[in-house]
Amino acid sequence: MLAELPNNTTSYRVDSDGGCYVVEAHCGNAVSRSEEYCVDAIADVAADSYKLYPNPASDRVEVVCEGMTGITLYSMLGEAVLSKAVDSDVCILSVDDLPAGVYMVAVDCTKGRLMGKLTINN
Repeated sequence: MLAELPNNTTSYRVDSDGGCYVVEAHCGNAVSRSEEYCVDAIADVAADSYKLYPNPASDRVEVVCEGMTGITLYSMLGEAVLSKAVDSDVCILSVDDLPAGVYMVAVDCTKGRLMGKLTINN
């Protein structure tokens, strides 16, 4: 699925190919940013690959993953709203400043970049 967008607009384009997605941010005719995300292993990510709890959360969330190097929370619009460098297997994030809603969580660890969903109720 490839969505073409008109020129001279600030827009986003997503190109999907076999579980990998390229997200491009366009400003006019130029690509201002491009990121590739591969989510081909969502069905294979076992419950013990990483832990994210409590979910839903209200004030804090604990993330556990072996060899964790970073965590990023994205709004449903794809905007990074919280990012933290990590150098341990356990991290506690304070989420009480974030509005209630659903967020995508990217956890970078020895198993790669694992994606999940977090609901915040505060």
